[in-house]
Amino acid sequence: MTTEQTIEEIKNKHDGSFKTLCSIYFKKERFLKSKQMRYSLIITVVLSLGLFFFIEPTNIIKILDSTINKILAILPNILGFTLTGYALLLSFGSSEFMDEITIQDDEDYSFYQHFSSIFAWSIIIQATTLFTAFIISIASDYNLNWQYGEILNGSVFIIILFFSIYSLLLVSRLVLNVFTFGQVIQFHYTVKKIASDIEENNKKLDNSSVDKKQ
Repeated sequence: MTTEQTIEEIKNKHDGSFKTLCSIYFKKERFLKSKQMRYSLIITVVLSLGLFFFIEPTNIIKILDSTINKILAILPNILGFTLTGYALLLSFGSSEFMDEITIQDDEDYSFYQHFSSIFAWSIIIQATTLFTAFIISIASDYNLNWQYGEILNGSVFIIILFFSIYSLLLVSRLVLNVFTFGQVIQFHYTVKKIASDIEENNKKLDNSSVDKKQ
C-alpha cells in the first residue's frame, strides 16, 4: 500500500459522516447489547398493549398529544445538557493524556473515538425524537381526518413512545460514559504519580549508594 493510499484510508476512518459514526458505534454489537435499547423495547411493548386493550381507539389521539407535549417540555433540556457535556468533555485533557486515549485498537478505532461516538449517537437520537415530536405537534393542529386515522395514530404513538423512552434511558448511559472517562483520567494520573514516586525513590537509593562508596 502506498503512502497516498494509507493517508486516504486514514481520512476515511476519521471523517465526520454519519456512516463513520455508525461504523464506530456499532462495533462489538454495542447497539444490540444496549440495555437502554432493550428496556425501551420492553417498556414500549407493555405500554402499547395496555393502550390497545384498555383504552378506546378514539382516545389514542389525546394520549398521543399528551405524550408529544411531555416530550417537547422535557427533551430540550436533556438535549442541551447532553450537548454541553459533550463539548466540555471533548475539550478536556492534556496532550500527553490525549496521546494515550487516541491509540487505535485492533479494530482501528481508539478509546476516544468510541467514547465520542456514544455521545454523538445519543445526541442524534434525542434530536431526532425532538424533531419528530415537533412535526407531529404541528400536524395534529390541522385536525386532519384520515380513513385509517386510528391505526396511523396508534403506529405513530408506538414509534414516538419508543424513541422518547430510549432518549431518556440514554441519559443513564451517558452518565456511565462520563464516569468511565473520569476513571480513565484518574488511572492515567495515578499511574503517572506512582511512576514519578518510584523514579524519585530510585534516585534517592542511587545517591545513597554513591555516598556509602565514598
